[in-house]
Amino acid sequence: MRKVEGVPLSRERIIYPNAVYHITHRAPGREMLFLEDSDYLYMLSLLKSIPQKFNWKIFSFCLMPNHLHLLVRIKDENLSLGAKYLFEKYAKYLNAKYSRKGPVFCKPFRASLCLNEKYLLAISLYIHLNPFKARLITELGKYRWSSLNLFVGRISRQSFVDSDFILNMLNDNTDKGKEIYITLINDAINIRLNAISQDLNALNKFRLEFAYYMKSKDKVDNVDEDTLKLCDEIERSKKIKRFTRPEDVAAIKYLGEQLLSNGYTISEIAKMLNKSRQLISRKLIK
Repeated sequence: MRKVEGVPLSRERIIYPNAVYHITHRAPGREMLFLEDSDYLYMLSLLKSIPQKFNWKIFSFCLMPNHLHLLVRIKDENLSLGAKYLFEKYAKYLNAKYSRKGPVFCKPFRASLCLNEKYLLAISLYIHLNPFKARLITELGKYRWSSLNLFVGRISRQSFVDSDFILNMLNDNTDKGKEIYITLINDAINIRLNAISQDLNALNKFRLEFAYYMKSKDKVDNVDEDTLKLCDEIERSKKIKRFTRPEDVAAIKYLGEQLLSNGYTISEIAKMLNKSRQLISRKLIK
């Protein structure tokens, strides 16, 4: 079975102690999770209690009007317990404050297991880009309800977010790590960012397209090797005009399977490889 870097978990979540998870949760339909500043602040107060109450490390977060992102490490097998506490507490608060009834969140929450440190970095960038890509802000670092300022700010301050973990992946010197992170997120601005609420494979696509962009700029130090190999295969397949040799057919079939597993449609793959949809479809199902 192909190794995957981020594994969406099923309802029967398989939980590993000391593992890192990207948690996302959203409001149903057109509902909002946060209507006023006080709502964001209440969620922040809950998040501040999580590390001590459940022995989690929070590496990054972003609270959006209708959904949220958390990047966390759990020490014990209590992912569902901690998430249940967080989301139920907030739901009771919101329903009581606005005299409303019904679900505050869609069910179930999503959690993806992170198996690679460089993938973890891509998740953090993805999380922090959400407000900018959603046009809630016009300048990075101006959004109040995310952890980005801990990664790009010049002044360090105590926080329930362990931003140093990711920054020290980039450099042992935290200040230099911040400089690298700033460069990376400014590069990542150029990458298309789909919302997970609309595309469940948005993060996989972002990771690949970010790697592809960084490769084009000869900045591959913070991209995992498997993704770089996939980028090489994309470039190789682009150059093939006619898939007549068996090895070329096998290569594009394998590449297509990789891209399909990352959530790309046949039309998207065809566009990526500069080939017709008919050709890609025929080669993939052959």
